[in-house]
Amino acid sequence: MSKIRHILTLLASGLLWCGVLLRVVYALELQPEQARYDLVPYLSYFCQENGDELSLAELQQHTFLPVQQANIALAYRQSPCWFRWSMTNQQTYKQQWFVDIPFSLLDDVQLFVLDDLHLLAQYRVGDRVPYHSRQITTQHPTFALTIPAHAVQHYYLRIQTTSPFAVPIRLVNQYAFWQTQQDYQLIIGLFYGISVGLLFYTLAVWALTRERNHLLYASYLASSLIYFTWLHGLLFRYWPMATEWNNQGFYASILFMALTGSFFARYYLQLSARPRLDFIYQLFIVVTLGMMFIMLLCPVWLAARIAPLWTFALIILSFYAGFIRLRDGLLNARLFVWAWSCLLIATVYTVLMNYVGYGNITHAIAAMQSSFALQQILLAIGLAQEMNLLKQENALREQESRVAKAESAAKSEFLARMSHEIRTPMNAVLGITQLLQDSTLSDNQRQHVDLLYSSGKQLLDLINDVLDFSRMDAERLALARESFQLSLLIKESLAVFLPMAEAKNLVLTFDLPDNLPDYVEGDSLRLRQILVNLLGNALKFTHQGKVRLEVNVLYLSATECRLAFLVHDTGIGIAPEQQDKLFDAFSQANSQIAHNYGGSGLGLAICKQLVELMSGSISLTSQLGRGSTFYCELPFIIADGKGTEHLALQQQPTNLVGKRILVAEDSHINQIVIKTMLQRLGCVVIIKNNGQEALEYVMSFHHEVDLILMDYEMPVLNGLHTVEKIRQWEHHVDRHAIPVIALTAHALPHYKRLCLDAGMNEFLSKPILLTQLAETLARFLAPNNNA
Repeated sequence: MSKIRHILTLLASGLLWCGVLLRVVYALELQPEQARYDLVPYLSYFCQENGDELSLAELQQHTFLPVQQANIALAYRQSPCWFRWSMTNQQTYKQQWFVDIPFSLLDDVQLFVLDDLHLLAQYRVGDRVPYHSRQITTQHPTFALTIPAHAVQHYYLRIQTTSPFAVPIRLVNQYAFWQTQQDYQLIIGLFYGISVGLLFYTLAVWALTRERNHLLYASYLASSLIYFTWLHGLLFRYWPMATEWNNQGFYASILFMALTGSFFARYYLQLSARPRLDFIYQLFIVVTLGMMFIMLLCPVWLAARIAPLWTFALIILSFYAGFIRLRDGLLNARLFVWAWSCLLIATVYTVLMNYVGYGNITHAIAAMQSSFALQQILLAIGLAQEMNLLKQENALREQESRVAKAESAAKSEFLARMSHEIRTPMNAVLGITQLLQDSTLSDNQRQHVDLLYSSGKQLLDLINDVLDFSRMDAERLALARESFQLSLLIKESLAVFLPMAEAKNLVLTFDLPDNLPDYVEGDSLRLRQILVNLLGNALKFTHQGKVRLEVNVLYLSATECRLAFLVHDTGIGIAPEQQDKLFDAFSQANSQIAHNYGGSGLGLAICKQLVELMSGSISLTSQLGRGSTFYCELPFIIADGKGTEHLALQQQPTNLVGKRILVAEDSHINQIVIKTMLQRLGCVVIIKNNGQEALEYVMSFHHEVDLILMDYEMPVLNGLHTVEKIRQWEHHVDRHAIPVIALTAHALPHYKRLCLDAGMNEFLSKPILLTQLAETLARFLAPNNNA
């Protein structure tokens, strides 16, 4: 059986060699009417085993075999190959033809022209030959041949290259040659026109949007253009003597294109959502960078084999990543997959030709060129779709923002209106309650009045908390900057709670350091609010023991300081699982605490937002059943001089008896309350129901009015317009400006700013306390006051 198999093998081999030997390579007889010839059927070839130089005499001793395939594609070879053919001219005139090899990457191409006896000419082109030394300065190897009449010429073509050994050789006449060159220039011009146009369009879009994807895509387009200009032989003319750099640069451009493609694919596909795949891309990028530097040192033949394979790996990786992200639901991934599919198909064909020797190099270049152009267009469309999606998302966000702002404004307006409507009757409740407290009452009646006043104050505090929280939630709360005495503010904050501490038999103390700055700049009102909230909570939840306010200086320089405020208590404490949400709005430790102690749950949320608004921090430590410590850090600027003292401790009583006060108020209830308060202070009160009546009275009896209390909202003429008209009239008739104090149920800073801008001197919000009213009047009606 083995003998039969051996005989069959020998027979098959013999038949194959007979076929080779029986194929006769004829000389090409040139016909004038024929514009072009494919030279492959007329070629025979011989490939050397090494790179030694052979003379023509030595070469003719070797056996040339007919080319057995339609295209010359011998994969990668380091040794040269020789091709031989003959041509006859039977015409009575000479003929000019061109041997055209449309592949720009061949390193060394030599053509020897012989007749039957002598060497007639020798030409050399290729990447190792300076550009200006070529017989014809085209991008790829070209030879011009002139064949005399009735002559036979023999040709030996020697090719050695580190690129894929692909020789798409053809013979064309002069007209066909220049027509082919024009067609070729038109095709690559169209290709470069599309690519350059997309590049500048992408750069312009990036300049407008600053989207990273567009910048990365522009870099990928630029690297692709560099690659193709090398592939088409367009760059060689710019460094005609640097022949080695021409080869090294080409393979470096392949890796550079792989690098920029990796960056673009990574961000376009948003691979941060796929950490493992993103890591593979990062590794690929690092390795590619390393290979680009190594490429400059390694032999060209090795670079020629590694660079295309590495790029092929990138294309497969990109196609896989795009497919994964398409499956994840990424909208732009579909076009990405289609784009890289085009390039993958062309690359598979090119790799087969490079490494197996199957295919046509001109077809491979055309396929790569077409697939790149299609890929660039598809990716540009993908980026345009991404821009449209971003525009839609931005439009949606803007709409949501407008809706949110409108809702916030509506909420703020609603809260302001509700505050106004609640404060108006609250002014009457608290005002009359204060008046009752100063009257003669039985013990039982006084207890009822005190309870009524305490409940009213609690309701007022709740209203203030809700307003503060809504303003901070809408980011409309602005901090004031004023100089104040820090130790005085701390003592005042504690003094408010002394009656409460005494009633509960608690020890209320404070501890101030010796290096505490005397005067600082900041928002004293908001600092007081923070301390009052923390101290109020500590006293509320402490039934025995003590509450202590401790202040520490964390940092101190000549211009600034950072202070720590600690409020210690021996109260009920807070469970660990409840501490994290304690600073959330409307949150208390548990429902039982809310039931037993009351409160809105806004105090600590307001404290946290105020502290953060002041660039500070707040935290707590607590043990259930043993007490809590609230820790607050705040920065301040050191003030050089004294600030405004707090009136409650500084202002001396002023005799208001006989002072004539004009009250512009449309609410009958508030008229009664304010009139009674002012009469209690000894003032003479003139009541007017709206701004128009007040204006007319001032214009008629200006000299009889010492001060005006002006409501904001009134029929006929509101408070703002009334004051504006009063100030205009005073200026016109050269009268002194009567002090005007806004007394309104509006409590937001916006209204205070409007009142002061209109010409008012002070702003008081209802409900107003009798002591607060007296202190404010005293400031403007003191004997030495020239306001």
